[in-house]
Amino acid sequence: MRNNFKLPKRIFPLTLGVLFINLAAAQTVSLGLSSATGTPGSAVGLSLSLSATVTQPAALQWTVSYATKDFTALSFSLGTAASAAGKTISCNGGSGVATCVVYGINSNTIANGVVATLNFTLSGTTTDTSSVIQVSGGVGPSLGGSAIPTSVTGGTVTIQQSGPTLTGLSCTPDSVIPPAPSTCVATISSAVSGTSIALGANSSSVVIPSSVTVSSGTMATFQVATSSVTADTKVTITATLGTASANSAVWLVAPSPIGVTPDATVSQSSTGAVSSIASPAFSTTAANELLLAFVGAGPSTSAVTVNSVTGAGVPWVLVQRTNAQAGTAEVWRAFSPVVLSNVTVTANLSASVYSSITVMSFQGIDPSGSSGSGAIGATVSASAASGAPSATLTTTRDGSLVIGVGEDPTSGISRTTAPLQNLVYQDLTTSNNAYWVQTQINTTPSSGTAVSINDLEPTADAYNLTAVEILAPSYCQTALVPTTRSFAVTGGSTTVTVATGSGCSWTATTNAASWISFSGGSGSGNGTFSLIAAPNTTGLAQIGSVSAGGQSFKAMEGGSTQIFGDVAVGSQFYDYITLMYEDGITAGCSTSPLDYCPTTSVTRAEMAVFLVVGLDLATGTTLSYPSTAYFQDVPSSSNYFPFVQRIAQLGITAGCSTSPPDFCPTNTITQEEMAVFMIEAWMQANGLTSFTYTETPYFSDVPASSPYFKFIQKMMDLQFWTGCGSGQYCPTAAVTRADMAPMVMRAIMGAP
Repeated sequence: MRNNFKLPKRIFPLTLGVLFINLAAAQTVSLGLSSATGTPGSAVGLSLSLSATVTQPAALQWTVSYATKDFTALSFSLGTAASAAGKTISCNGGSGVATCVVYGINSNTIANGVVATLNFTLSGTTTDTSSVIQVSGGVGPSLGGSAIPTSVTGGTVTIQQSGPTLTGLSCTPDSVIPPAPSTCVATISSAVSGTSIALGANSSSVVIPSSVTVSSGTMATFQVATSSVTADTKVTITATLGTASANSAVWLVAPSPIGVTPDATVSQSSTGAVSSIASPAFSTTAANELLLAFVGAGPSTSAVTVNSVTGAGVPWVLVQRTNAQAGTAEVWRAFSPVVLSNVTVTANLSASVYSSITVMSFQGIDPSGSSGSGAIGATVSASAASGAPSATLTTTRDGSLVIGVGEDPTSGISRTTAPLQNLVYQDLTTSNNAYWVQTQINTTPSSGTAVSINDLEPTADAYNLTAVEILAPSYCQTALVPTTRSFAVTGGSTTVTVATGSGCSWTATTNAASWISFSGGSGSGNGTFSLIAAPNTTGLAQIGSVSAGGQSFKAMEGGSTQIFGDVAVGSQFYDYITLMYEDGITAGCSTSPLDYCPTTSVTRAEMAVFLVVGLDLATGTTLSYPSTAYFQDVPSSSNYFPFVQRIAQLGITAGCSTSPPDFCPTNTITQEEMAVFMIEAWMQANGLTSFTYTETPYFSDVPASSPYFKFIQKMMDLQFWTGCGSGQYCPTAAVTRADMAPMVMRAIMGAP
């Protein structure tokens, strides 16, 4: 700081330190400093003005104080009112403070007006938006040397920050198979905490937050939730800050187009009336195939049905029967978990009639349920005494295939199928009846589509027709994107966006109904619902799970009761520390008084306890461990032995040395080491064996060459820990007990 001023050795005959206070109460002198606006690195001038009543002062003295982090230089110049009185200004002081005197060896008093101008130079690196200039110690003697009561007021410099600019946006990976997410990173030119970046996307197949805020450093991350597509789709993600914008492409890759595909197909018709009919032998090429038997039989003077279907070493179940006209058209199902070789299938009839059987196996089907139930969607029966055969159903899942079986008790006329359909088999053995199986040529891309199995010819015969929808595996995989997962003790609400496949139903549920409720908590396909957190009346921080569509997340609500004497309500990480205590992960560092010791560094042995207790709680397991010691410096007699053994058994640690095998239990754990432990524990809690991470470095002090790089990147990706500020992670800094609380609750317990 440069101060361009000095005090004179002699000011005037009457020193300002010796004053005679005998003026009337009505006499006053006021010194007021104006305010100004500037930008970092610029110069601003503030006027100090005099306002006196009854008696004008012959001299003035004051002291000015200012923040050196906001200003790099200060100088003073004489104002017009003091100059007109023939006065001089002289100032002296140190960094951030200066005392000034306006004086003159003459008989002139100073008129009201500007007596001095304070010229400040703003620091080019200040991040403040305002800075207060304080004025104190005002003295205003009269010409006779008597003190006039003097008041002073300071001013404010408003600092207009130009703000950072958007410098980039990148999303990794840049191609995903929905509902797998992509993680995007928006970067700004300078570290300004609280910078909000607007976000957008050009496709409804992705869900992103409307904005993201830079909490520290120059980067902000957000997740792109994706929903299934029927064709490869390029989605453009856009970030906007001011007038600048940046784009990044994410490709959504459609599932394999193979879908429901026939494998084996065999057919057989009788040459006369029979009570059962067997298929030719067939083999399948894969395990987990759906088997369907399409049976047509009749006509008969009485109702005829298929009593049972047997064969292929699997149980068979009726799907649909149509027998309103003479005869019957039926579909039966089965499921083979193994590859079949040279097997046959037999349909057993309720009467001896002409009959036909077609057996087909299918790959690319939904393998859920029993006896192929998960692979069957909509079914329909249609019949008429006369007309062109037609049966229509509405599909229930994307990518399904519709097949039908028909029986004509009137005549043996060949079928002419409608467009985009094929005959799988037809039997025209006699002139009095016909049996046939026909299928769509292609699967139907979207659920909710009306699909018909129909013929153009004949148009005047009676018919029984049964159609069935064969389902591909479900693509109803859901992603949930809450606007926030954290609530104050007073409660609140947030919007949760649901990204899922078309026609996929979902309902929001919670295990914390005492304080979490929903509005609009069910739907189909993409949608939203409101999560409402009631005010917390328990006094303790609480956490609850919210689920929809097979996915879930945890929400947290703050508390108002102090548990530990050294962790005040509202202090940093208070809620996480409280939850650690409630969940039994920690009992603190002292019981009398009950303290947590938040600033105490964590040792490697203590870290093992935190991790194991948290993991057991998250996974519902109980503590177990090998009895043979992994490390020579953690013997079985150690209180930490069970916990160190457990994390070694899980592969979370290999110790600090292999020769000899040591764990270094008393060593303080660093932030970079903790990143490894946290990500390994997170994978254990979620049943993962590997992970991906953003490859663009978040932190200037953690280069990509660091062995800890991928773990620290993942900590930031998942917001488990966001570094120490100013774009740094401080990897070698010690982890405190306060730091441990949010890491454990976020990485292992799923807290926000």
